[in-house]
Amino acid sequence: MLDRKEEQQFKQQLQNSIDEVPVPDSLLQFAKEVPAKYEQRSKEWAPRAHRTRRRVLPKAAAACAILVVTSLGAMHASPTFAEWIKDIPGFSIAAKWLDLIPGEDGVRNAKAHHYSPFEPVVKQFDDITVSITDVYLSNDKLTYKVFIKSNNLTEHSSAREDGTYAVDENAYSYFVTAPDLSDQSRGGGVVIPSDDEAKEPTQIIFNTIDLKPEDVKKFLDRKPEELAFHIGVLGNRSNLVDTLEIKVPFRHTDWLEDRIIPLNQPIAVNDDPDLQELVLERIKITPTDTYLDVKIPDFSNYYLAFGRSEPYLTDNKGGIYPLSYDSPHDITRNRQGGDGNLLVFTSSPYFDESVTSLTLHLNGVLLTEREPSARFTISPNDSFPKEVSFKGKTLTITDAYYEDVYLHLKIKKEPSGGSGLGIRFSAAEVAIWDDPELRKWSAAGNPIDAGYARELDDDFYEALIISPKQDVYDIGMNRVDDYLPLNLELPIELPR
Repeated sequence: MLDRKEEQQFKQQLQNSIDEVPVPDSLLQFAKEVPAKYEQRSKEWAPRAHRTRRRVLPKAAAACAILVVTSLGAMHASPTFAEWIKDIPGFSIAAKWLDLIPGEDGVRNAKAHHYSPFEPVVKQFDDITVSITDVYLSNDKLTYKVFIKSNNLTEHSSAREDGTYAVDENAYSYFVTAPDLSDQSRGGGVVIPSDDEAKEPTQIIFNTIDLKPEDVKKFLDRKPEELAFHIGVLGNRSNLVDTLEIKVPFRHTDWLEDRIIPLNQPIAVNDDPDLQELVLERIKITPTDTYLDVKIPDFSNYYLAFGRSEPYLTDNKGGIYPLSYDSPHDITRNRQGGDGNLLVFTSSPYFDESVTSLTLHLNGVLLTEREPSARFTISPNDSFPKEVSFKGKTLTITDAYYEDVYLHLKIKKEPSGGSGLGIRFSAAEVAIWDDPELRKWSAAGNPIDAGYARELDDDFYEALIISPKQDVYDIGMNRVDDYLPLNLELPIELPR
C-alpha cells in the first residue's frame, strides 16, 4: 500500500489537475491496491507437512504498475495544446486526455514563454490521419507527441472501463523514428477516444529519445528548415506494411541551447558500508526540463534508485520542480565507468533570470548490489536459531528446509524491521539447470522466486532460494532495494 506521505502527495497531484481533468476514482484506488496485490504474503508459518508452494511475482512488476498509473493519472492538461488540437480537421481530442502525457508542465512552461521552434503538423494518408506536435530538441534529447487514427484502429479496438481502448492483435501497430537525428524507433503509447459522438480510437505516442550531441550539432550545422519523422505501420505478424513520412517545419534560428553547468559537488554519506559519497556532477537546464547527473564511484558493485524517495528541486523564488523520472545509466555495465544516475525534473527555470540557485531535496535512496558481497553455509540439519553477519547487521535464521525446488529460510525481524529486509539470497553458482527437477519446474511454466527476503508476518521474513537439493547450501547475499535515509538539502548555484 502507499504510505501516508505517498498517498497525500498522490491525492494532491490529482487535486491540482481536477479542475480541468476529471480523473476516475478507480485510478487512485488501483494505484493503492497494486503493491498489496503483488506483495501480499501468508500470515501463517504452517507446519512443514502442510506447507504449500507460493507463486511469487517480481517486486519490479508492482513498481512498473505504479509508475504507469501515476504517469497516466497525475499529470496536468495543456490548455494551449487542447485549443490547438480541437481545431485540427479530423481530430477532436478532449483536454482531459492530455493528462496521459508526461512532461506537460515543461511543455506548458516553454509555450508560456513563446518557445515553439517546431510547428505542429497534421497529415492525411488515405484512411490514416497523423499529427505531430510539441516537438522539442535539446543538445542530446528529442521529445515529441504523435496522434494517429485509422479505420484499422477503429475496427480492432474495444473500450475499457477506464475510458481508454484495448487494441487486439489483428490491428496495425505504429512506431515512430526521426531519421534526421536517430534510428531509434518508439511505439506504444495509449489509445483514447475522440471527443465527439464518433468516439474514434486515437493513439497517442509520446517519446523522449536520447541523441548523441555530435548528431544534433551536425543537424543544426545544416541550418535545417524541417525535421522528418517516419511512421512505420506494422501488420498483425509484425511485417512492415508501410512507412509514412511527415516533415515538421523547424525555425533553427529560434532554437535555444541548453544551459549546462558543471558542479563536481561531493556529498558525504555517513554510516553506510557501501555508499560513502555521491557527486552532483552537472546540471542541465533546457527550456522544458531540468537534468541532474549524480555520480557514484566508477565500477561500483552497486547502483542506486532515487525515484521512490521522491526527490525534488526548489528555486530561490519558491518554485518547485518535482521528479519526472530517475534513470540509472549503469545497470548493465555497458559504459566504461561513469556509473551514476540521471534525475529528470519536470519544468525548468530556463526563462527566469531571477532564479539564481536551486536546492535538491534528497530524502533517501535505494541501493542494489550487482553481485553477492558476502556468503554463508547452512543446512536444514543445523541447530537453530543461527546467526549470520551482513553489512554490520546480525540476521537470525530460525528455520531452514527444502521444498519443491527451493531452500526456505525463516528470518527473525528486528523491532524496526519493515515489509522487506533489503537482501537477496542466492545459491552458489552450481549448474542448477542441469538438475532434472529444476528443468521440470521451469518447463511447467512455474514462476521463479528471485530470493528476496519478504515479510512473512509481523515477526518474520522469508526467503525462497532456488537450488538443487543438497546437504549443505552455500548462500550468497547482496543488498536489493535497501533504503538509505539521507534527509539532505543540497544547494546548487546557477551562475548566469
